[in-house]
Amino acid sequence: MNNTKEITVTIPEYLYEASKRMMALGLFRDLSDLVGAGLRRELREAQQLLEIDPEKWQTGVENLRRQIQQKQAELEQPAMPEDEVIDQLRAIRQEIWEHDYRPYYTFDP
Repeated sequence: MNNTKEITVTIPEYLYEASKRMMALGLFRDLSDLVGAGLRRELREAQQLLEIDPEKWQTGVENLRRQIQQKQAELEQPAMPEDEVIDQLRAIRQEIWEHDYRPYYTFDP
């Protein structure tokens, strides 16, 4: 027998409406099927991140940091304050979401 756990989740209204449309199209049996599929996918991707060699990860971060510092020196830009860097990273993250991920998580007929 397959063990299950009943839980309560809160999601934005637009995700709920998109979920209902996906179920109406027959892509998922019900909301539990959709949530389970999404969780399996996200957990699989997260597991891949956990399998990254920590030493390679640290080396990659250090290389990226050096590249940024070199580019700033080439452009004669002073180092930005931390809050500005965070604001820029958030803007970039939002741009990536809009371009690469929104189509997978929203439904626009």
